[in-house]
Amino acid sequence: MAARGMLFFLATEKRVLRLRIKLLYLSVTRKRVASATGTQVPG
Repeated sequence: MAARGMLFFLATEKRVLRLRIKLLYLSVTRKRVASATGTQVPG
């Protein structure tokens, strides 16, 4: 039972990490595009 809980926790952690990486990538890309075009992007 404890092992199953740990497995679920790890799976959730992996999903959260993936989402966080995706958000970080998106924000970096947005900033790069903004600096390339010379427009100011909030955030």
